[in-house]
Amino acid sequence: MVDQSLPASFVRRFFDQLRACDQPLIEAWAWPWSGKWRLLEQLATEDPAAWAGLGDTDLKAAVNGSSARWLVAEGTYDSQQLLAAAAVLGPGQRLVLPIDCRSRDRVLPLRSMAPSRLLLRGSEIEELFGSGTSAARIEELRRVSDGWLGPLLWLRANWSSEESLEATLSRPDFTDRFAQRVLSRLDAETTAVIQECAVAEEVDAPLWRRVWTSQPSRLAAFERLIDDWGWLISEPGKPARLPRLLRRVVRAGGLPGRNERDLFRRLGVAAHNLGTGAKAERYLRLAGEAKQLELVRQLRRDVPAGPAGTPIAGRPAAAVAPVSDRLDAPSERSLQLGTVAPSDSVTASDSATLSHKPIPAHKPIPSHSAALSHSATLSGAAVSPPKYRLQLLGQPVIQRIESDGSQRELSWRLHRSLLSIAYLALAPGHRATKDELVDAIWQDASERSIRQNFHPTLSEARRALASKRVFVYRQGIYVLNPEFGWWVDCERFREQITAGRLLLTQQPGEEQRALDAWLEAWGLYHGPLLSGSEAAWLRPQRDALYQDYAQLLRNIGDLCTRLDRRTLAIDAYRSLLIEEPFEERVHLAVMELYARQGRRDLVRRQFIRMQELLVNELNVEPLEGTQERYHQLMR
Repeated sequence: MVDQSLPASFVRRFFDQLRACDQPLIEAWAWPWSGKWRLLEQLATEDPAAWAGLGDTDLKAAVNGSSARWLVAEGTYDSQQLLAAAAVLGPGQRLVLPIDCRSRDRVLPLRSMAPSRLLLRGSEIEELFGSGTSAARIEELRRVSDGWLGPLLWLRANWSSEESLEATLSRPDFTDRFAQRVLSRLDAETTAVIQECAVAEEVDAPLWRRVWTSQPSRLAAFERLIDDWGWLISEPGKPARLPRLLRRVVRAGGLPGRNERDLFRRLGVAAHNLGTGAKAERYLRLAGEAKQLELVRQLRRDVPAGPAGTPIAGRPAAAVAPVSDRLDAPSERSLQLGTVAPSDSVTASDSATLSHKPIPAHKPIPSHSAALSHSATLSGAAVSPPKYRLQLLGQPVIQRIESDGSQRELSWRLHRSLLSIAYLALAPGHRATKDELVDAIWQDASERSIRQNFHPTLSEARRALASKRVFVYRQGIYVLNPEFGWWVDCERFREQITAGRLLLTQQPGEEQRALDAWLEAWGLYHGPLLSGSEAAWLRPQRDALYQDYAQLLRNIGDLCTRLDRRTLAIDAYRSLLIEEPFEERVHLAVMELYARQGRRDLVRRQFIRMQELLVNELNVEPLEGTQERYHQLMR
């Protein structure tokens, strides 16, 4: 009988990460056969009193009736159901959502656990297969599976030493099961994206975005694959790629010969336009485009690299201008990548992406007929400045977003550097004088300390943001450089509150749009402004934002009551009661909604909670009007 247990160190490591999540809902997302369910089953087996599976049922009722610490939602639920369930979770309870694809719903009080948490380390693979497993075999197991728990468990049950791991993973019982459990969950566009990426082997995001620039649906599917399915494998010093098992199964089907050649040709052209000559040569060679390949090689020999957007040192400006600007020059000819026979997988816009490339004046390149002319993007492509996303409500998180869409969270060595950026981000126009910064950030510091630390603090902020140009200093005023994109959650929070209010007051019939705006604002409020910081300048803004948040919850509750969105109204009111527990009007509104649902038991429970709270904390009874209405609801 095959051992069904999991490595204890792996289970403990995953559970520690689970316990570190600070939101009531925890999203454990990873592709369908990654092993997430098996891991949760192991945790439930080890401590059955603390875990409960809720099944595909009324989620809110199931949560409300369970005393387990960890609840696992086994069905598929929408945002309203999840919000309702989160509202009735008891202190310390967590609802775990094992899903295949990451949620993008910002309204939910959610913490995500990335798929990488399901990757086993070498020592854990050894524990899974036995202490006698050699180091070479452990490395081979890690290589063929990329360390995913699900495939490793399948290998443990089905592999024998008489057969190689590669042969075991090529058996139909594995490939058919993989295709059924994984690929069958995908739509046609995502399947096509995976198929093409598998054939090309690596997932170079800028390259693929260039290839699919004229195919919005394909490009959208690619972005979902990268951001939401968790299938991208990144290793230090190597290009990102799909999991080997996924590539193995997908490549078994392959692409039709002509389509595969067209794919490699398009990749070669895109790589050349992006200035990655080695990749261009590789893909053009795979496409069998000998003529274009030779031209790319010749171009790489003739044109030395220079900084993007600048003339190459020692060469006249005319020599590096695009060829299309100098077609009348007798010694200049345009570089052409040859004609390509039309096919279903090649679009007309592929040609449009190829414009002219700088050609040295002293060495002409021969012309070729019916050409697709190449662009100057190798040495002159402009790179868009990065954007910054500042989440200041709750624990501060600042992310840098590159032009290719990749993003990373920034780290801060000095808290005052973070506060300096936050102060500017919250100031009107993202600007402040030096005196304003000093008064806010160094309120209690001596003049000597300010002189010694002001500029080093700003320098550290530049280092953290990975740019020397994040500040602009003009006429005694520091400004966050407007060349960069600055998204600040506080600004968006207030914008959406205002947008919802204007839609309600000035555009009759737009209640749903107003509600959508307010729900987005609700999702942005993760806690007090810059939680954990106690600087004096924060208090007025923190208090004002909190008051906006409390009023927002009242407005959402009132609007949802009018729209008969009872569950959402209750969620909003209950969230408000967490912040303002003594508001009788809100308690009464919740009781009214429970009564509409025919739940007198919940009406009674809500009244008793309110009564105990008022008596124990304020030594007062509920108002007579509240008591009278309660008795009416209970009749």
